[in-house]
Amino acid sequence: GTGNVMAHEIGLKCQSGAIADCLIDGDITYVSTSYANGQPFYLMVGAGFDGRVVRWLDSGFKRRVGKLAYTWPVIRGMLAGPDTLKVKVDNREHDAGWAVATMGRRYAGSFVLAPEASLESASLQAVLFHAPNRMSMVGQLMEVATGRIEHCQAVEHVPAETIEITSERPVPVQIDGEPFGSTPVSITTGGPVLKLITPTRSRP
Repeated sequence: GTGNVMAHEIGLKCQSGAIADCLIDGDITYVSTSYANGQPFYLMVGAGFDGRVVRWLDSGFKRRVGKLAYTWPVIRGMLAGPDTLKVKVDNREHDAGWAVATMGRRYAGSFVLAPEASLESASLQAVLFHAPNRMSMVGQLMEVATGRIEHCQAVEHVPAETIEITSERPVPVQIDGEPFGSTPVSITTGGPVLKLITPTRSRP
């Protein structure tokens, strides 16, 4: 994909030699499958800000200019401000202005979103952004961009087996970087375990 999130997640350099080495000498990593409304995914599901960005993205423009195509959708998403979401994590209810259910640490490429997450874990991480207004949401995005999300008290990380995201009005949802309709979305773990070839871990 444009951000190569999976490649960043497993430490794979996007170079032909590195990819060939990985295919020939790589390790096997066992990756769990999760589901969003019955659809399998392997990285993340987002409701709110990033769901809106993906919905507004011009795919044709993205093919021509790459990551630059995200600039205007991101600005529009920030101007739209946070949503009002109800997020039930393993039967415990939370409020959020934006929510991401993730199996991996990385987000939008190399940014770290969930430091405790792992593709090899059978559980998810619910990342809940408690943003009461546009400025607070912008501040949270800056914390993600600068690698300081662990220090942002308005962002909550919750281990999860099941996540239910609802809202009074439909809120855009994305799954592994693709549009996925709107809320409500029901997210569960427990799908098949897949074998993923990953770079040798002892290799720098």
